Amino acid sequence: MANVSKNKPFVDIVVKAQVHAGGRGKGYFKESGLKGGVQIATKAEEVKELCDKMLGKTLVTHQTGSTGKRCNEVFLVEKIYLRKELYLSLTLDRSRGMMAIITSEKGGVNIEDVDPSKMHKFFFELGDEIPQDILEEIAKSYGLDGSLSDQIKQTVEKLYKCFVESDATLVEINPLGVTIDGQVVLCDQKFNIDDNAGYRQKALFMQEDLSQVTLVCYRRNIGKRLKPNVPDSTT
Repeated sequence: MANVSKNKPFVDIVVKAQVHAGGRGKGYFKESGLKGGVQIATKAEEVKELCDKMLGKTLVTHQTGSTGKRCNEVFLVEKIYLRKELYLSLTLDRSRGMMAIITSEKGGVNIEDVDPSKMHKFFFELGDEIPQDILEEIAKSYGLDGSLSDQIKQTVEKLYKCFVESDATLVEINPLGVTIDGQVVLCDQKFNIDDNAGYRQKALFMQEDLSQVTLVCYRRNIGKRLKPNVPDSTT
């Protein structure tokens, strides 16, 4: 990092602890005392310092309980300056047996804290494409015009294609950002895949960090990733 910064100006870097738990930003590391699993580094030296305080340490959040989760990896990404922070999620509404897309102009925060009147839900039958009228309503729900509205529609279409092809049960983008130069960008995401889709999504399942999973039960079609050794009937 330091060598790179000698050749070009350093840009602010977001350092994110990679653990399977929400609330990282409000958590703390037991061993180092660092508060927050998402930090901003404004110079190269700070990147190393933050990584040292995260890697191999235990992050405690409201979802992990007092035991916490060990941080084995960090994610480094350039900080993006946003004009707007939006919310977008694609999920299956099992009670209706339909696809659901949820939008809000209030992103970047715990979605549970957003006023229900600011949330918009769109339902449709799961298929190859989002119905055009639904797609138009989704774009309108953000109150954006022109190019931004078009970008929203393109983004939602691509995410839906990814959702279907990956056997996902949830794709959550929070925030879905609008940059100061008028670009729609995916700033952070949560991606859940159907546990029963292992035989179709072997490449995706092989990427799972097993150190973050308390109990992992794979069917025999996952082969070498059967850990621990439990009967097929276990769910």
